[in-house]
Amino acid sequence: MAPLLPAGDDPTICDGDHESPVKLITRKDDTAEVITERLEIYKEQTLPILSFFKEQPNTEVIDFEAKRGKADYPQLKDILVGRLSEDLINGSKINIG
Repeated sequence: MAPLLPAGDDPTICDGDHESPVKLITRKDDTAEVITERLEIYKEQTLPILSFFKEQPNTEVIDFEAKRGKADYPQLKDILVGRLSEDLINGSKINIG
């Protein structure tokens, strides 16, 4: 996903429609070290869960990688609607939640 950077000359000033310049705020946890640690936690704790469910015979895991943020929603919706429609046509039991 492309970064959401200001379009103006100063990357620290929001380019929204404001009466006066608004300084952008950077969170304290928005650092390379924190992001690296979160990715390690994902690899150690989340990937094994995904692997477990992918191995289950009655469970389908849909692989979808968001690359454009909210702009990916229509594609994800099409995948889910298509899959749910197939289940309804085939008479499969749909478990949600």
